Amino acid sequence: MLRKAKRRIKYFIIKLLRIKDKAHKIALGFTLGLLINFVPTFGFGPLVSVAFARLFRGNAVAGLLGGISLIWVFPLLMYFNFAVGHALLPIEVDELVEDIEGAGEALEAGVELGRAFFVGMLLNMLMTGIILYATLYVLLTRFRRAMLQHIRRVWLEKDKHRSR
Repeated sequence: MLRKAKRRIKYFIIKLLRIKDKAHKIALGFTLGLLINFVPTFGFGPLVSVAFARLFRGNAVAGLLGGISLIWVFPLLMYFNFAVGHALLPIEVDELVEDIEGAGEALEAGVELGRAFFVGMLLNMLMTGIILYATLYVLLTRFRRAMLQHIRRVWLEKDKHRSR
């Protein structure tokens, strides 16, 4: 199972590096696609990733690759959004639960939790987006050819020998 996952990751990286487009468009598309994973999209994440990448003139294929890259960590990202928001807007969840007597208080508690989630989501998306775009842009502009040559020399030769 680990071998299969490793092979998929290699394929994913090769696919991203072989996209024939400007480094800016690839980095932008991938970044925007990946950032959609911070937002609850209820199963439509890959489609939203492509649409978001196209909307901002990024590469749609890179957007799709970004969208599916972290789809498996969605629950962790949701928790991370809430944790960051909770750190910035402290909420005493125990007190909220104890104070709830009616629908009005429950709605107010939901709004407080939602606000913390939303603030955390925006901050996480902003920080991740800036770091990821800059890193990917530099890698693609300076090292794309060298990375592809390394992949061909090391990964593909190793896989060729294993398949024999």
